[in-house]
Amino acid sequence: MKQNRIIALLLAAAMSLSLLCGAAWGAQPENPGDGSVSAAAEVAEPEDGGQDAVQEQPEDAEEPEEAGEPEEIPEPDPEASDASVLPEAEQTPEPEAASGSAESEEPEEVSGNDEADEAEAAEDASEEGEGLLFQVNPACEDLIPPEEQAQAQSEAQAEAQSGELTAQGALKVRTKLSDAGADLRKGMKRRKKVIKIAYRCKSGDPSATANSVFREAMKHTGKPDEGDYLYGQWKRWDCYYKYRRSGKRYTYRMSFYVTFFTSVAQEKKTDAAVKKILNKLALKQDSNKVKVSKIYNYLCANVVYDYAGAAQGERNLLCHSAYAAAVKKKAVCQGYALLFYRLMLEAGVPARYITGKGGGESHAWNIVRLGGKYYNADATWDAGQKEKGKYFDYYLRSNANFSDHVRYAEYRSKAFYKAYPMSAQDGNFHIWEKDYTVDVSPSCTQTGSKSIHCADCGLHRNEMPVPATGHQWLYAGEGYSQSRGCVVEYYVCSVCGQYGYIERKQELAYAAAQGTIRAQNVTRSWSAKPQRFSLGARSSGGQLSYASNQEAVQVSASGRVTVSARYAGRAVITIRAAATQDQPEASRRVTVTVRPRAPKLCRLRTAGRHALCVKWKKEASAAGYEVQYSTDRHFRRNVKRVKVEQTARVTLKGLKRGRRCYVRVRSLTGGACSVWSGKKSAGVK
Repeated sequence: MKQNRIIALLLAAAMSLSLLCGAAWGAQPENPGDGSVSAAAEVAEPEDGGQDAVQEQPEDAEEPEEAGEPEEIPEPDPEASDASVLPEAEQTPEPEAASGSAESEEPEEVSGNDEADEAEAAEDASEEGEGLLFQVNPACEDLIPPEEQAQAQSEAQAEAQSGELTAQGALKVRTKLSDAGADLRKGMKRRKKVIKIAYRCKSGDPSATANSVFREAMKHTGKPDEGDYLYGQWKRWDCYYKYRRSGKRYTYRMSFYVTFFTSVAQEKKTDAAVKKILNKLALKQDSNKVKVSKIYNYLCANVVYDYAGAAQGERNLLCHSAYAAAVKKKAVCQGYALLFYRLMLEAGVPARYITGKGGGESHAWNIVRLGGKYYNADATWDAGQKEKGKYFDYYLRSNANFSDHVRYAEYRSKAFYKAYPMSAQDGNFHIWEKDYTVDVSPSCTQTGSKSIHCADCGLHRNEMPVPATGHQWLYAGEGYSQSRGCVVEYYVCSVCGQYGYIERKQELAYAAAQGTIRAQNVTRSWSAKPQRFSLGARSSGGQLSYASNQEAVQVSASGRVTVSARYAGRAVITIRAAATQDQPEASRRVTVTVRPRAPKLCRLRTAGRHALCVKWKKEASAAGYEVQYSTDRHFRRNVKRVKVEQTARVTLKGLKRGRRCYVRVRSLTGGACSVWSGKKSAGVK
């Protein structure tokens, strides 16, 4: 009996100790649901109860001991707080499962050490953060002043505070960068006001993560309305983000607000215009080189440069879009290049949109692939050339012959050149015209020539002669020729003025009558003293007589010419030969030209954007001036002229930026012109 009492006391002490330990852990739930609390209460009764109560206890003696042990605190689930954001079917499993998924899909972002990740997750508590990011399109930085960029950032903060960006909803969490970029790209194509992305990765830098997602959305996909087409038409983006960290993984929820140059309605008009252009060009049966030629020629002939829009800067960014080039037919370089890119990809020809410096200023152009290699093409700088009777200077050029264009770093990296290898030579993909073009017109007695021309570069091939047209005879009278002893009918060619005759009204024969009067035109320089000289006219016919149409230029009966002092201009002297028995009356006109003195070119300087100011010294012998300017130092191509009266200065406008322009001037008076002055050159801003 005594032994039983001792056993009962020991059991009661053990249960009391168990209760004290459970209170010290403090980890018991309010409602464990396993009967632990009631069991403890039953054990406490033996202290006040009798022996019978103690003896009933041994059957359940060990259950309170287990209930009294402290429970282990569970590892907090890193995604538990985000469960309300994700759809129920897509809530993230335990960290170990998420780690395995990320490791298989993004090997470059996962360490591969699961034990280390688990240890770090156990050591580091979950971390949260949020913020607002803002970025301006690098192509627009030159157009938007810093103060306006600061204002745009303030607007972005206001948008975030309004709740439009910060609103979060149910999102599918992407673990691949390509999937996150595709979500953003899809929203940008639809011009959605706010585009929401959920993305899990190992980057703890929100700015770098948002930029990576945006760059992935802008990635070249080969689709006409994606890639470079999207990249070239946004002004800025704002991104409000929230993130939660667990171990080495960050789950981002980002809301992008992208500002575009164009609206949804304008993009629909662009799509319709692109379709209309392609139908007009009828490219389905053409080779790639013909497709490139047709599209490039279309752009250069139908789109003009929008100088007014460019001068407005950030106030008119629409002129930088493909919409401006396709619908309005007026755009800046960016619009030309984006429309070329869009049309090329629609036609199935690989191309890219390139940005950099053209002539020292921000510029855009394209590269296009033909025959396995890429070639440079700048439709902006070739626009309007064909209408001026010139061929393209910036079409299918190699980098060596495109030195006034400098790409930005991303387009001249080794990786880019490996993906888009450039040809070492200019493209010789000629588009030969079907019909011959007459190069040298035939005369009455001289043959001409014709050939097949290339529609792009003007190269000739298959040159062929064009027969002489022959004389167009007009009856001039008849008479008896003593030398021939017969009646002769005289004729004159209405084209070249040559004389002919018919003996006895039979076969047509040619006379050497064109040599009846022989005299040459005369050119003299301006002089302060009178000038005298002889025409030296000769005739196989009758006596010669002379008549001048200028009082300042007199001619005597013997053909002696006197030019008055300080005269400059042009006079016409008519020489007549009297008729004889063998020759009809003949006449010939001789031109006497007295050139004014050439002016002295004094100064050539820039006069704002796309303009140069030219000044020269006035010349007393000149009634006006002609200014000639070109990008060719020898004035053989790209030559333009402008005439000026009275003043000794002129401003040349509409010049191409970054080009060096050569200028010279000469005097004009009375139909005569001086020799050209010396030339000067200056760069165009």
